[in-house]
Amino acid sequence: MSSSALSILRAFHRQLQKSTLDGIKHFHEQSTPAIASYAKRFHDCLPKNYKRIESNFLVEQVRAAEIVLFGDFHTLPQSQVAFFELLKRSYTLGKDQDFSRPIQVALEIFAAADQPHIDDYLSGRLPEEYFLKRIDYHNK
Repeated sequence: MSSSALSILRAFHRQLQKSTLDGIKHFHEQSTPAIASYAKRFHDCLPKNYKRIESNFLVEQVRAAEIVLFGDFHTLPQSQVAFFELLKRSYTLGKDQDFSRPIQVALEIFAAADQPHIDDYLSGRLPEEYFLKRIDYHNK
């Protein structure tokens, strides 16, 4: 993935994060019983124990898998950083091992109608300026 594509994805995530944080300020300052209940249920469902693994092991597992689902917390920037780092290291490992299977990434941020523009941009047929216009980036 080109550095400009990564820049666009990072900008999308920053915009989403800011929008989300702005949207919940009202609720955070005036918490309702329903929101407090939701927050408690969410916290209670998180794992209590974590097992630390070496990052190299995770990268090897990603490279060996047919499909990897990576969920993130949209409002936690480190979550996106971890995804990009995993993607970058998986790609680098594949190149070092002459691994021919390409890595394909599907993102939830785009609408299905944006796919032709994404394809054109990633293949180099569409400059970034036109890509952003065609997906209506500044109005999303």
